[in-house]
This record gives sequence, C-alpha cells and structure tokens, in this order.
Amino acid sequence: MSIPISRLLKRYPEIDFELKVASSEEIAEGILQRRLDAGILITEGRDERFSQTSLFREKLVIIAEKGSAPIKAASDIVGKTILAFHVTNTYHDRCLEWFLRAGMTPRRIIELPSYSAIIGSVRAGLGVAVVPLHWLEHFKCLDMVSVHDLPQSLAYVQVDFVHLKQNTSPNLKAMRAVLKEMRTD
Repeated sequence: MSIPISRLLKRYPEIDFELKVASSEEIAEGILQRRLDAGILITEGRDERFSQTSLFREKLVIIAEKGSAPIKAASDIVGKTILAFHVTNTYHDRCLEWFLRAGMTPRRIIELPSYSAIIGSVRAGLGVAVVPLHWLEHFKCLDMVSVHDLPQSLAYVQVDFVHLKQNTSPNLKAMRAVLKEMRTD
C-alpha cells in the first residue's frame, strides 16, 4: 500500500493524511463512527454501508520456529501457543476457524503489539502465528522461520480500500483516482 500513498502525497502535497494501524474490525468501526474517512481492510464480501475498491488478495500462512516439523493439520500445533497481532483480527480468526473445523482449541493465545514481535517470538520458539506471506517476503523474514500453508479455503483474504458511500470528500476522490490510475498501469 506504500506505492499508492506515495503517489497520493506527491500528487497532492497539501492533502491532510493520517495513518492508523489497527485491525480491520477497528478500522471499519472507526469509519462507521466517522472517526476515520477511509481505511484499508480485509473484507468478507460486500457491505452495503461502504464503497469498496478492491486492492488485492492476500495469502496467509502459518509460521513456526525454523526447523519445525511440517504443519499440515490443526492437530500438528494443538499444544502450541498462538501468537496474534490482534485477537480481533481476520488472520487470527482464520487460525481459530482451522482449529474449530478440527474440533479443537488452541492451548493459549498471546496478543503481541507488532509483526516484528510476532516474528521474534516465533523465531524464539514461543509459538506459531498466521501472518500475510507478503509481509514475510517484504521484510525479508522468510529465512527466520518455517512457513506452512493453511488449507486453501482459509489461506486467502480480500483487502479493499473502504469508505462510507455518502463520503465524497476531496481527499477520498484523490485516493480513488490514484487507485484507479494504478489499475491501468
């Protein structure tokens, strides 16, 4: 998402822009309560309250300590601690859904404040986590942990740019124009 934001700020240097990192649920609530104009979040289909611009599909993977045994089923990690960026987070929900489908629950869940803390904790053997594959690639973390696929039905999420339909501020128009332009590049 850094490329569209960079283009937006270069093209419209006077734009009032603030970035907040939070779970998709918190971002959606902030938009609904008009504390935020827009957000980038994981969507589970269409929400009639929002205007949604599709950005990309994101692949989620399970990460574990380097050299760990292959993880093919929830039962392979049932005794492990689950590490989560936010416990009200779609990635974490995918992990819990995987356990639920297997009729199991994780031993313990720990919420950590950043992906860096999650990677470090997984690397140290504290637990396992579900994270976006592109994050591991972008920050060159693939050699720090072992990476395992989630079942196909849980492995992908849709990431969208979202705002209230009735919000037509100049800032939102500018961002939508940049996103539309990038689709044609």
